[in-house]
Amino acid sequence: MRGIGILFIGICLLSGCKEKELPGKYLSDIRVIRQANPEKASIAPQPAPEKKTQAPEAKPVIAQNKFHIIIASFKPADKSKAERTVAQWKAKQQPASLLSSPERFRVSIKSFPTEEAANAALPEYRTITGREDIWVYKVP
Repeated sequence: MRGIGILFIGICLLSGCKEKELPGKYLSDIRVIRQANPEKASIAPQPAPEKKTQAPEAKPVIAQNKFHIIIASFKPADKSKAERTVAQWKAKQQPASLLSSPERFRVSIKSFPTEEAANAALPEYRTITGREDIWVYKVP
């Protein structure tokens, strides 16, 4: 009798594992930004529409600057880490700000009105931060 119960549970579990389509809110596009040196190409996520929430120590981003150099990205559960990162860069006299969306908290070290200006400044900010994994993000 016990074996039949286990078999029944197993069949129920397996029947629930049919291929199901993943909802759109879990999907994302990836945008590749090409640079002159193909060995240092960066990959940036294509952003989903963002809802801006203002963190206590983060200033709102100026609307005319739609291109940002992102130095860190955090999950929603790590909002406090993102806020600490912004505070650390501000303490180093850098104009860091927090960009928020339902999916991510991104730390911007500098914003620009054009993509060309942001890409031109990337090498300088790679030197300032000591990181090669920073990228340009366009606010939708």
